[in-house]
Amino acid sequence: METLKAALGNAPDGTDEAAEKRSPLRNFRAPLLWILLPQLAACALCENGFALPRAACVVASGVAVALAVLGACFADGAAFPRRFGKIAREVWTFALPLAAFFLAGAWWSANAPRLVDWSAFPETEAVVELEVETPFRSAGKSWSGLARVRGISEDCSALVGARVFYVFRKTETTAAPLEGTRLRMRALVADAAGDARLSEGFRDFLRSRRVSARATGGDHVEISDSATGFDAALSRRFAAMKAALIAKLVDPDSPREREQRALAAMLLGERSLLTREQRDDFALSGTTHIFAVSGLHVSLFAALIFAVCSRARAPRWGGAKKRFYARVFPVSFSDNRAPFWFTAAATAGVTWFYVRLTGAAPSAMRAWTMIVFLLAARLLGRPAQPLNALVASASFALWREPALFAEPGFRLSYAVVASIFLYGVPLGDFLRSRLRLFRYVPAAALSPARRFASALWGKVCAAFAVSLGTFVAGASFVAASFGVFTPIAVLANLALIPFLGILLSAGLVSAALFCVPGAAPLAELVWRADAALMFCAEAFAGTAAALPADAETRFADPRLGALGGALVLLAFAVGAFLPAVRARPALRFAFPPLFLLAYLLAFAF
Repeated sequence: METLKAALGNAPDGTDEAAEKRSPLRNFRAPLLWILLPQLAACALCENGFALPRAACVVASGVAVALAVLGACFADGAAFPRRFGKIAREVWTFALPLAAFFLAGAWWSANAPRLVDWSAFPETEAVVELEVETPFRSAGKSWSGLARVRGISEDCSALVGARVFYVFRKTETTAAPLEGTRLRMRALVADAAGDARLSEGFRDFLRSRRVSARATGGDHVEISDSATGFDAALSRRFAAMKAALIAKLVDPDSPREREQRALAAMLLGERSLLTREQRDDFALSGTTHIFAVSGLHVSLFAALIFAVCSRARAPRWGGAKKRFYARVFPVSFSDNRAPFWFTAAATAGVTWFYVRLTGAAPSAMRAWTMIVFLLAARLLGRPAQPLNALVASASFALWREPALFAEPGFRLSYAVVASIFLYGVPLGDFLRSRLRLFRYVPAAALSPARRFASALWGKVCAAFAVSLGTFVAGASFVAASFGVFTPIAVLANLALIPFLGILLSAGLVSAALFCVPGAAPLAELVWRADAALMFCAEAFAGTAAALPADAETRFADPRLGALGGALVLLAFAVGAFLPAVRARPALRFAFPPLFLLAYLLAFAF
């Protein structure tokens, strides 16, 4: 129990015990995961059809909060027998997570879009008023996206408050509607899940986003609110900056235009720049994730900004200038460096700029939120626990969009990052310790060549461990969502992920230099070298895609794939927190891949 409490963030932090006893709030302290994990569980249950009425959740959460407060108030048992105090502590322990669970359920019921089964209704013409939530990029003749129905004719009044997939012609407006735009149009309302014109994968995506129907617009669309707020203006500004940067990065007359387009797609998350052949090669090799701005891109960018800011030094001024400079620009003059809070703020701010420039994809926003939580933990003097930051980021995302848990991309991204923390990093440490080169030679006696070889071998072990953990955690999710099982992805990512770090770093440096006046020649040089490296990455992806290492895998119910991924993550957690399993590395690291294989053979066909 103590090991579990330490893993959940309840380990002693060195505070003064006497001061702790004098504190009137000592019994109200609880680990962060006691509050966050029940929220995730509530959203997961609500998305799978176990949602409770909002009023019942509010009443239950109020009762649980009252019990938690009473349990915390009488937990010390000063005025009562010791046994009563122990019971009060148990009440606090169980009532607090229960309150968080029901509170999250009430929030989900209040904010998640209603899901209306429209399959039994015929196609109907109606006047609809929509509020755009997620506009899609489109290279065709129509604008499309997801919107919430704010008003509709009486024949379809059941759709008020539900989410629909809208489509209307681009001739109605020259710019794509932004988030928050109000649209009024006469549309044909029909069932989206049964539309044969949409691909099966896209219909699954619409179901995961709780889309109830499809609204296809006619010849006239009224934009009653063009989203003129600050966020809309900011989105337009970033979209213009992104288009200008793509125009600088991609030269149509260059012989390396194909590689330049792939690099721009990787840096900015613009997959429309890729050719069909490129998309197929990277998809079949299991490496198409490098073109989605996610945790890998955001963490690498944040690491570069953090390194630059942490090594920045202030000018050595003295006298009045020093005092004035210290007030305007807070610097620790003991070592002439900026304090950590300034470095953290600069890292979070510049990284947010990059995330918004790339379109603020959900995966990028999740990674940025996690980085902010890690930096905030260090600023507050708390241990930077990646697992806590990961769960806090997931909870923050679900409070913004409660129905987000149904998205396969949401579950996949968090499952992959959790597998890296729980499985990939420990496996990499185990491999480096057991397979260390020159283990019988003292470190001081190693030659420079041997030290380089040993460091390189350590990087290879770490990359293989992370790649294996990512594959094992995400294989069942990918099989459930796309019906493809790609074992070659382990080896492909092993070779490509370290190479991707070089590609991204050089690409980010060259893109930044393009924005600096007078640095265009140097930026062009770095960009051409990076394009040559991208040519090698494309050749490798094409070779991996040609290997017969993919298998068609289908689950009778997609939820079985999510269940398999959850069980694999549970195996990771058991191996990380249970001492009996941690003491047996062979069992800890071999059981999850074997379990995944058995699960796929048992439930997939």
